Amino acid sequence: MARVLVVDDNPDFIDVAGLILGSRGHQVVGATSRDEGLACYHEEPPDLLLLDVMMAEPDDGLLLARELRREGCQLPMVMITSIRGLADQEFSWEPGLRPVDAFYEKPIEPATLIAVVERLLGASVAR
Repeated sequence: MARVLVVDDNPDFIDVAGLILGSRGHQVVGATSRDEGLACYHEEPPDLLLLDVMMAEPDDGLLLARELRREGCQLPMVMITSIRGLADQEFSWEPGLRPVDAFYEKPIEPATLIAVVERLLGASVAR
């Protein structure tokens, strides 16, 4: 199945995502900071990224997504955040650069997490 990189400063979220996605045969790799996530990405690129918005800095996840897109990363990215209402916000991205494919609020239901990951993985295979 797929390799999923979860970048979140909450190790419990990484563990839970690993249990949920692992039950579907996916391999989950965790990183607890933007820098660690970037290093993991370059060491062995995943098939999909799950990113938290707020880590050491309030916008670390967004910055990581933008940086990877600027490097040419075409992989699906999902932003999962505990910031209420962020998923419904409009952002002024750089022209032609929307860094993530989907936003979801924590807590995310296991069935929703599985559905979005598998939908985006299927779409990336079709590219």
